[in-house]
Amino acid sequence: MEFSFYKEELILECEEALDNLEKHLSKISLGTANPQMFSRLEFSYYDSPTMIGDVCSITHSEPQTLVIKPFDKQTVKDIYSTIVKQNFLVTIQDEGDKLRIIFPQLTTEKRKQTIKELSSIKEQAKIKVRQARQTILKKIKNDEELTEDMQKNFQNQIQNLIDEYTNKIDQIIKLKEEQLMKI
Repeated sequence: MEFSFYKEELILECEEALDNLEKHLSKISLGTANPQMFSRLEFSYYDSPTMIGDVCSITHSEPQTLVIKPFDKQTVKDIYSTIVKQNFLVTIQDEGDKLRIIFPQLTTEKRKQTIKELSSIKEQAKIKVRQARQTILKKIKNDEELTEDMQKNFQNQIQNLIDEYTNKIDQIIKLKEEQLMKI
């Protein structure tokens, strides 16, 4: 089999790991109002899973406050319960036709705890990337059409791709840590 087949499969798996990483990171509060924390949350809208950002406007009223205003006012309670279930460390005020989300200032202790969370999330992403590598390497090893030299060449190219993705993960986490420490 051609290398492009293995490469494509590996890239799909690694991109999925990066997407999951970004999804986890978007839920982490940096002490400022972050609309992304809520826009991707799903709730049941007329028995259909819908992202909050698709049916609401999410705006900053102050640096520490977000206002989530649904286009359909009857969904406020559903959105409220969805946000509460996520256990974000925010204060949520139901104002009838909209929700006001207040983000607390991060303490030094909370920043340190969040950095530990980031390292855990980073390791999970790297594990997924390494698992993808293992799967592809097994397929390469079991491919009877490949010579030993071709297998070694493919393995080296796969490792180079894995190194690129682990570096991307490190850079993403480093950026998030810098943002966390700036505030």
